[in-house]
Amino acid sequence: MILKSKIKRISSVLFLTIVLLCPIRAQELPLFKDGDVVALIGDSITHGGSFHTFLQIFNATQFPNQKVSYFNGGVAGDNTPGTIDRLEKDILIHKPNHAIIMLGMNDVGRWLYPGSKKVDAETLKKREDILKAYTKNMQKLSALLVERGVQLIFTTPSIYDQTADIERKNNFGINDGLIDFGKAVRSIAEKYDAPIVDFNTSMLAVNKKIQAKDKTATIVGHDRIHPGDEGHLVMAYEIIKTVIPVVFTSNIEIDAKTNMIITTTNCKVDIKDGIHKFSVMQNALPFPVKESLRSTEKLILGTENITRENFSVMHLNKGKYKLLIDDIEVGIYSHKELKSGIDLSRNSLTPQYKQAEKVSDLCFQYKNTNDKLRTIAATEFRTLKEFKGPNTYEAKKAFLEAKNEKSKGKSWYFYEKKKAKEYFEVLPKQDSLWKALDTIRDKIYTSNKPVIHTYKLIKI
Repeated sequence: MILKSKIKRISSVLFLTIVLLCPIRAQELPLFKDGDVVALIGDSITHGGSFHTFLQIFNATQFPNQKVSYFNGGVAGDNTPGTIDRLEKDILIHKPNHAIIMLGMNDVGRWLYPGSKKVDAETLKKREDILKAYTKNMQKLSALLVERGVQLIFTTPSIYDQTADIERKNNFGINDGLIDFGKAVRSIAEKYDAPIVDFNTSMLAVNKKIQAKDKTATIVGHDRIHPGDEGHLVMAYEIIKTVIPVVFTSNIEIDAKTNMIITTTNCKVDIKDGIHKFSVMQNALPFPVKESLRSTEKLILGTENITRENFSVMHLNKGKYKLLIDDIEVGIYSHKELKSGIDLSRNSLTPQYKQAEKVSDLCFQYKNTNDKLRTIAATEFRTLKEFKGPNTYEAKKAFLEAKNEKSKGKSWYFYEKKKAKEYFEVLPKQDSLWKALDTIRDKIYTSNKPVIHTYKLIKI
């Protein structure tokens, strides 16, 4: 019995050691290092999406000294063959050493899913052929990237919402086709020993939760395809959970009785003047999430164990305490709450959170600037793909107008017309936009540096 008790105590110590070491290791070894270039490869969901912006915010706040360049390589309407065609001039031109790849929505053959349950043998055969072609193209794309020294991160395709009770026609079965695509991607990822981020499963799980309360709700748009910020937040968290699972932004545990620091993780605490006034220097900022997205965040499995900003104080006298950071009141807590530990990561009153929000704003400025450059890329690598005329403004304009006229009556007519107009507006600004992108990136990595803060814990 004594031996068993000793073994149990040793096991507990080992377990606690592992738990405490894991967040430190994650914080010291980010997936992306200083100077890395990350290419986001995809279709319209990447082109106009925000999952990579949330990821950029996460990296900029959690690893403020690891300056990483993100380049949106999504093109609306593109598929795997189109991506291979533009790979050299549109993606590899940025010399990425990492690529996050999500393709499939435009490869799956959505016309082969009419929504009826009965499908003939010919249609099934076409679906099989499409899956084979997609697999072959993804293998080719992966090989080309690896040849150039790019480290791969694969994702399963995001969902087609075939469960929401909305007006848009439901081509039921498309998401099942995308799940098959995801299985093919998984096998390729295994070949390269690369991470596989399962967007589809995580998005289905959140969709199921919200649709249990409201059948018309969806984390993708009402076209059943394009996620809003809610869906993109789910996607970003799935990348974070899979490849960069940071447990603590910071962890502080203090004994008020002895004025001793029990534990610190990813921060430095100076408590020489006692709990009534002490300084904290964190190595990271909170990961800010807009208030409008908090309800979605709560539905994502595992987020409660990511980027926690724990603050706990043991052996306080009974009662309530006011916590001030830089003389700003951020909350009132009981001695029991402080003993258990409060998570400040979602406290928008703290100076750290306000600083993180400014970083977030800059990342969205970066996205908006990149979006304009993607208008140029999408037009030149897709819409103007068949253009053979002279490289002049007039010739390209005539070609695009003629092509757009042919699509009159189609669902994409107004979108293509709008993008053609934007192309000619943005094209003369191309050089200045690239400079602006560099400038904003520099601002992100100067505004994200943590500073020393003064904490005060006052009994009330």
